[in-house]
Amino acid sequence: MFSSASIARRFGLAVLAVAVVGSVAACGSKSLMDNFTDKITASDFQAAGALTGSYSVAAAGVTYSATITGTEKIKGQDTSQEMTMSMAATDSTPASTSETDTITVGDSTYTRSDGGTWTKTARGSETDIKTVVSQVGLTDKGVESHFGQQLHRLESTKPVPDSFIFGDTTGISDTNMTLTFWAKDDGTPAGMTMAGTYTQDMSGTSGAVTISMEVSFDTLSGVDISAPSM
Repeated sequence: MFSSASIARRFGLAVLAVAVVGSVAACGSKSLMDNFTDKITASDFQAAGALTGSYSVAAAGVTYSATITGTEKIKGQDTSQEMTMSMAATDSTPASTSETDTITVGDSTYTRSDGGTWTKTARGSETDIKTVVSQVGLTDKGVESHFGQQLHRLESTKPVPDSFIFGDTTGISDTNMTLTFWAKDDGTPAGMTMAGTYTQDMSGTSGAVTISMEVSFDTLSGVDISAPSM
């Protein structure tokens, strides 16, 4: 059975744990895309904002669906994520909620579920943002209303590497994911969206997953991330 806790743990959401590493640099005479690329690939970017999304998985004739809420913080290569998955009831299972906290600082990642004990592991091996931006390519699709602002929609033009989205998570296949960044007129990153489908094997059961997740960059300074007390 697909519980909210197992989904949250297995789908590591690595896209949000390593997704954005840029800096707020001076714009100069560069194009919006050049400014955005400079900022998104710099080493000292920091941002924090709301994490939202939806998730559904169809397995064994049952569709399990969930809403995703939380927060995401980024400071250079360090990240912190608080994620709540609220699973809707089905004919055979009641509604449920699970919370997963993940902090990556230095060479270590700390994870806990539902406010329990922190577990420390070595930082996983994910594709970094510089490689991803160069691989997927980005095209400016124009200005749209998003995150309560008028922002440029920068869409990926090539397939997104699995290692960027899923990190070290196993049991993933048949991926069809898109990556969209949002930028202000001067190229300042304003957020990102990941959406698509894939197949996931959890506990020997195969499920067809549809997911949409995004994080807004509500602040670009003063972000603090530190390892939890254990």
